[in-house]
Amino acid sequence: MSLNIVDTLRVNGLSGSGGASGANGYYLANPNGQAGGKGTAGKSVTLSIPVQTFTGDPGGDIVNLSRHAVGGSGGGGGGGGGGETAQGTVTYSSGPGFSRTDAVYGPSGNAGAGGFAGAAGSAKTTFANLVFNMGGGTTSQNTVALQGTAWGGQGGFGGSPGAGGSSNWAGTWISTSSGVPPFSQIYDQRGTSGAAGLDGANGAAGGSARVEHTNLTVTGENVLVNLYGNVIGGASGGGGHGSRSGSGSFAPDSGDGGSAGTGGAAIASVSGLRATVTGGLQLNVYLDAMGGQGARGGDGANPAFGNTNNSNFVGDVGSSLNTYTYGAAGAGGNGGKGGSGTASVTGAVITGSAAVDQVTFGLTAAGGQGGTGGNGGNGVASSSTVNGNYTTVINGTPDGLAGIKDGNGKATVTFSGNTIDLGDGNDTLTFSFIAKGPGAKVVTMQNNVLDGGNGTGDTLKLGVQATGESGFIVDVQNNTLRIGTGPTNAMTGFEIFRGGSGNDRFLDGNGSQTYSGGFGVDRFEFKPGLVGTDRIEGFDTDDVIRLAGFGSSLDSFTDVLTNIAANPTADGVQILTSTGSILLVGMTAAALQSNDFLFV
Repeated sequence: MSLNIVDTLRVNGLSGSGGASGANGYYLANPNGQAGGKGTAGKSVTLSIPVQTFTGDPGGDIVNLSRHAVGGSGGGGGGGGGGETAQGTVTYSSGPGFSRTDAVYGPSGNAGAGGFAGAAGSAKTTFANLVFNMGGGTTSQNTVALQGTAWGGQGGFGGSPGAGGSSNWAGTWISTSSGVPPFSQIYDQRGTSGAAGLDGANGAAGGSARVEHTNLTVTGENVLVNLYGNVIGGASGGGGHGSRSGSGSFAPDSGDGGSAGTGGAAIASVSGLRATVTGGLQLNVYLDAMGGQGARGGDGANPAFGNTNNSNFVGDVGSSLNTYTYGAAGAGGNGGKGGSGTASVTGAVITGSAAVDQVTFGLTAAGGQGGTGGNGGNGVASSSTVNGNYTTVINGTPDGLAGIKDGNGKATVTFSGNTIDLGDGNDTLTFSFIAKGPGAKVVTMQNNVLDGGNGTGDTLKLGVQATGESGFIVDVQNNTLRIGTGPTNAMTGFEIFRGGSGNDRFLDGNGSQTYSGGFGVDRFEFKPGLVGTDRIEGFDTDDVIRLAGFGSSLDSFTDVLTNIAANPTADGVQILTSTGSILLVGMTAAALQSNDFLFV
């Protein structure tokens, strides 16, 4: 009986709860603000398929397994409560022509801290140690499809603390209206300090996300295999804002913003795949990993001021000094680093058939954007003003430092240690490697063995996109393939080569080859004795043909034009050599330029 298995499961992890807000301080009974509650963690989710063997029959089998895991978001920390204003005792005394006021204030209520952020839930989907023995499929294709999705939860935001409690003036006021001199006044304000503001709590990291295809085995006839992995790391939580200190006769420094967490890492991988198929293999591996975004840091608080006043007058003669001194403004919290994105295929062994085989690897990775730093608190300019006997002095403070923007996540694509033998037939092997995002980008291809088999029209399609990469280097003569200056990979058995978006380079070898550079500035290199019936498709004026060692008959652009004129063809323009020809499909001699050629 044919297999017809369609199994889909999606699980969303529960999000954490936000922390409760702390109560404000209340009068003398409890002047201190209470701390905000901690956010609870989001639920992590891990999904997998039990280890088993799927065995089909010749009727055309279908096994379609999908697992979708979503981590829960962490709860935000609760805000702290504000401190109560200082409470004071004021006494009054008086007599004939005399009055006195004395004030004494206790300490201000302390600020309540912001609650801690709840951790994000991770997400993981695994397809491991599964065996698929698909039956014969000469009339009906067999299908194996494994689709994994994992999205990390968002990290909780840090709680913001409450403000420090303020104080009031404390000191003595004496007024005399009889005697000699007829009137005098003494005012001496030296109060208590306001309570300090606190730093915002840090945000939590985004949840990691991972999809793994590990040690899978596929056998059978006429088999379509689709392996998918879509992975997104969770965004981080932002830092809480700092709180302002309380004002009084003295003002402590205000609080800094909390730092944001790091974006969650995203990993999509295929490792240890074994596929041996007769009668035609279609294998598609698509992995997409995107690191989580770093959040913004919390803002620093504005500064508080302390105020003192001293006045002493006899009649209209005397002076008054009123001074405002500001504490430091809070600094902004640092932004969170972007999460890394990694897509990789390692250790695969793919054996094709005598029929037409098509194998595609599409790997995309993106690093997450780093978060910006929070703003520093606004500073206050210093000044001094005099109005008659009254002087006002402001001892200001500069702006708080802005938080630092943290780094962007790294994007990494790896294709390593794989062996692919496509067998007979006109087969196609396609690579699309894309590393993107604002951070560092690395594409690595190493220790691979690639064999197109014994067909006469085996095609190798190439595509790479990463900053700083120069594209593929295809060396047909030495049977190697590499990316830019990276390590070499063994390559043989291909006759058709199609480049991608990079600046690709093709070194011709024995036999007849067809080259297509695709986008980018591509280069095609030929030597005497190696040219067969070679073709270049899609040649444009940005590309270059290098002719090395052909002697005086072909060492200038004039020689090329003469050669073309002597060997007309309706398919484009062709250059004849002693062993073969180079056909530029669809080109005309009039469209060629001297800088399209390099002679060595």
